[in-house]
Amino acid sequence: MTAPAAADTPAPSSAPEPPSGGFSTDWLSLREPLDLEARPVALVQRLASRLPTGRPLTIVDLGCGTGSNLRALAPTLDARQTWHVIDNDPVLLSDLAHRIRPWAENQGLVQRWENADETVLSLDDEAERFRYRIVLEVQDLAETVSSLNFSGHDLVTSAALMDLVSREWVKTLVDHVVGAGALTYFALTYNGEMRWTPVDPMDDEILALFNRHQRGDKGFGPAMGPDAPQVMADLFTAAGYSVTTEPSDWDAAPDARGFQRTMARGIAAAAAELAPSEKQPRVRQWLDRRLQAIEDGHSRLRVGHGDLLAHP
Repeated sequence: MTAPAAADTPAPSSAPEPPSGGFSTDWLSLREPLDLEARPVALVQRLASRLPTGRPLTIVDLGCGTGSNLRALAPTLDARQTWHVIDNDPVLLSDLAHRIRPWAENQGLVQRWENADETVLSLDDEAERFRYRIVLEVQDLAETVSSLNFSGHDLVTSAALMDLVSREWVKTLVDHVVGAGALTYFALTYNGEMRWTPVDPMDDEILALFNRHQRGDKGFGPAMGPDAPQVMADLFTAAGYSVTTEPSDWDAAPDARGFQRTMARGIAAAAAELAPSEKQPRVRQWLDRRLQAIEDGHSRLRVGHGDLLAHP
């Protein structure tokens, strides 16, 4: 799910590039606990059961950001793993390397660079064997999707990306995945559903404007936005893959004030871009009421997402 944020806030969600021209590491930190809580355990277990056993796995993570998808999935897969993590922002990839260290130490692993230019990171066990190898790759996926080669990859994955891309982009991706016979796991794709508590009379109107905004061009052509979960399922099914989906909704409790404030401001900014001039004051009033409820500790936000597993 996406939304450009107000100028002084990070962009919500799996978003397109905010006005600053890139994703905020602060925003990615803010949302990671909700992402992790939302993961459907049974579907992740099903993914693990479908992957090869008895040998190391090779995985590619598209639009990896600061590595939250890796940190969520890697411990659930019972094998040594090489992750090719791809993002167009070298700042996020650099931050990924910093964030991996405490995560690795919590598992009793030692982090070291395998090469002088610090693009291959190894997390080793006590026997100095790698448990995870992480290859950092700067790529603009909007430009390189047609040349992606998944031959020899066991899993192609992403989190909070697929609602940003166009149908044509994901069709190209599906063709490459199916051609390689790889499994796919796409996590946290926005489905257009959102529910605030307490209810505000403007909620439905704001959501309609926001979902229209989600279908704008996020750098990959006209975005699928809320249509993404169904479009992906249809494309993989048409290609002969088996598809399983599970909900992975964000549930932001009243104490998640920072997260809710950022969401409310970003949603209002997106709605304001499309609202006619006579409705601009109503958008601002909606935001004021939302922020007050958040500060008062009365607000809860549920945002609909889905995870998709597709395999031959």
